[in-house]
Amino acid sequence: MKRWRKVICAVLVLLAALLAGLYGWQRENVRAVTDAVQYTSGELEEKLVENRQVIRDAVEAAPEIVVREVTEEERQALRDGAMSREELAERLQDAGGQTAPSSGDQAAEIPAETGDAAAPAQKPTESPYQKELSAMIAKVYVLREEYTMALENLYDAAKAEYTDLPAEKRTKPGLMKMAGRYMDQAAELEKECDGKMDALVAAMEKLIRENQGDMTLVDTVVDTYANEKSLKKAWYMAKLEENGLV
Repeated sequence: MKRWRKVICAVLVLLAALLAGLYGWQRENVRAVTDAVQYTSGELEEKLVENRQVIRDAVEAAPEIVVREVTEEERQALRDGAMSREELAERLQDAGGQTAPSSGDQAAEIPAETGDAAAPAQKPTESPYQKELSAMIAKVYVLREEYTMALENLYDAAKAEYTDLPAEKRTKPGLMKMAGRYMDQAAELEKECDGKMDALVAAMEKLIRENQGDMTLVDTVVDTYANEKSLKKAWYMAKLEENGLV
């Protein structure tokens, strides 16, 4: 009897360890599901704006960085292919706040910013370190925009496919299968984006460490990136639920 108790205890301990590891691996998704249940899509949009303000404030407070936010005109130009990621990253380091030609197309469904993306006050960027760090932050902003647009394109494709479905095929199992397909594609996008962000963060850490800079900026970038991903997942889950797809 004692032997079986030990076996059961060992199995329970192993199961607990596996569950803990799974939760650690999926904690971001767990949080996204929780947020999707707790908040409406409108409330999650507000939280996305607040999250972006956190990194904007950190950049504004760093005297060695000259990077401004992406304007709606530039966002649309990137979406339309009228501007490359390299061109946009370079423009974001222009404290003059120049904007791309405006487009008549409608903006994306998730508002990335509220109000105008005003350029910060001019800051000195004479040293190579300052220029390189500013360039890295600009790349972070561009990567965020590219990931957001890719998700928006997936969402638009899912809506179009749903609209084209005959009424008799809009069954719960069929809709859930369709949603699962797009979620798998979103997971692949996330994996790709994570790899690029990890490389940027590693380069940023190395640069700041070599120049005895403030590492808290890296922490802010990592935290706001993870938080934005979680909030975006929650937003899409909330929209799927509001449309009866999950």
